[in-house]
Amino acid sequence: MQRASASAQPAQASSTASGGAPAKPRSAAGVFLGRSFVSLCLATLLASTGAFVFTLLPLHVRALGMEEGRIGAIMGAFFLGTLLMMPVTARLVARFGCRAVVSGGLVVLALSCLVFLVVDTAPALLGARLLQGFGWSAILIGTTIAATLLAPPDRLAQGLGIYGSVFLLSQAVGPWAGEILLGLFGSFQAVFVAACVLAASALLLVGPLPPGSAPKGAPAAAGQGRPVAMMGLLLATFCLSSGFGAVMAFIADFVALSGIATVAPFFAGYIITGVAIRLVGGGYLDRFGRRTVILAGAGLQVASLGALAGLSAEWQLWPLGLAFGVASAIFAPALQALVVERGSDRARSVTLYNSVFLSGVVFASVSFGLLARATGYDMVYLSAAGLAGLAALLVAIAAAEPRRPPATTAPPS
Repeated sequence: MQRASASAQPAQASSTASGGAPAKPRSAAGVFLGRSFVSLCLATLLASTGAFVFTLLPLHVRALGMEEGRIGAIMGAFFLGTLLMMPVTARLVARFGCRAVVSGGLVVLALSCLVFLVVDTAPALLGARLLQGFGWSAILIGTTIAATLLAPPDRLAQGLGIYGSVFLLSQAVGPWAGEILLGLFGSFQAVFVAACVLAASALLLVGPLPPGSAPKGAPAAAGQGRPVAMMGLLLATFCLSSGFGAVMAFIADFVALSGIATVAPFFAGYIITGVAIRLVGGGYLDRFGRRTVILAGAGLQVASLGALAGLSAEWQLWPLGLAFGVASAIFAPALQALVVERGSDRARSVTLYNSVFLSGVVFASVSFGLLARATGYDMVYLSAAGLAGLAALLVAIAAAEPRRPPATTAPPS
C-alpha cells in the first residue's frame, strides 16, 4: 500500500538533490488538474450540493405541523444513517472499489430525494433521511478514498484540502440554490427534484475515478503499526470536530441572543478563507510537515473559539470567521492525511477518520446544547476551545516521529 512520509520528505529531497534551496510548492492547478481529480471534485460538488439543499428541510417539516423535537430527530437521522453505514461502506470499497461504491451511493441519494415527494409523516421522513445517510456514507467514503489515491503521495494534504474545498462551496451553494427554487416555485417539490437531478448528474462524472481501493508497492510510512499513537490522532480529531460542531450547530442562535442581526459575515469569512487556503496555499500543508501544520491549525482554533465566547458586536464576526476558516483549512487536511499515512489499511483509515469526525459533530450538537441551556453559549465556546487545546497536546505527542536507534559502524579490521 502506498504511503507518503509524514514529513513530506520526498518533495524536499527532490528539491535539494542538486544542493540548491528547497523548491517552492507547486501550485494546486499544476498538480491536480488531471481529468480524474477534476471529475472527482465535480462529482462531489454536484452530490454534496444536492445533499446540502436539505439544510432547508426543517422549513418543510414545520410546514407539515411538526415541532422542534421531531425536526431535530428527522435532521439527525441523516447523520445516524451516515455513521451506521460507514463500516459497511469501507468493506464495500475494499471489495468493489471506489467507482462502484460512489456510483451506488449516488443512485441511493438520488432516489431518496424523490421519496420526499410522496411522504409527509414523521416515521416516513425519518426513513427517508436514514436512506439519504446511507447513500451519503458511500459517496463520502468512496470519494475520500479516491482523493487519497489520485493525490501524489508528497501532496496528500494538498489534495485532500482541494477535495475538501468542494464541501465548503456546496455548503454555501446548496441552501442558496434551494431558497431560489422556493422563491420561484413556492414549493419544496422543486427542491427535492433538483436535489435528485444533481445526484444523478454526478453519475456522469464517476467514470475516471479509480476502480480500486488502495495503492500498491510503496514502503510503509514512518509511524505505522503504532495503535496508541493512532488512538491519540483519532481522539484529537474528535476534539477538533467538536469545535466545528459547536459552531455549526449553535452560532446562529448565539449571534441572535447577542443582539446581532445576522451571522452571514462569519460564514462569509469562513468559506472565503477555507476555500482560498485549500486552493492557493495547499502545497504548504505538505511542505512544513504534518505535526507542525496541525499544531498551528489547532492553536488558531483555540484562539478563534475563545474569542468567539466574548462576541459583542457584528464587526467581530468577520475576523472570527476568517480565523476559524484558516484553522479548519490548515488542520483538517493535514490531520486526515496523517491518519491515512499512519494506518495500515487505507479504506479503514479513511472510514475511521470520517466516523470520528462526524461523531465529534454529533457529540457537540447534543452535549453542548445541554451545556448552553445550563450556563450559556460563552461556556460552550470556551469548552470547545479547551478541547482544541487538548487536541494540540495529543497531536504533539502522537504525531512525533518514532525514535530510531543510532546507526552503528563496524570496527575497522
